[in-house]
Amino acid sequence: PALSSDAREAVRALYRVLNQLGAEDRSLFVARYVEKMEMTEVASAHGISLSTAKRRIARLAQRVEARIKTEPALAEYGGQLTQGGRVD
Repeated sequence: PALSSDAREAVRALYRVLNQLGAEDRSLFVARYVEKMEMTEVASAHGISLSTAKRRIARLAQRVEARIKTEPALAEYGGQLTQGGRVD
């Protein structure tokens, strides 16, 4: 189905936020919060230790949430993107 103009702008704003991340950080974030991979899967897919994956994703979640708050089109979604995606 067609997206509303507000939904299309929200998607564009999310891409702007994600494009501000480096390639590996973006990949880690998307694997965890978009693809909903378990932390062990994220770590394995990126060739890093589980503890490193947890630390990096925790920092990424904070950075992305802060940037989401600066995007008017995403204001109503603040906190929801990474909600439920505990780093454990």
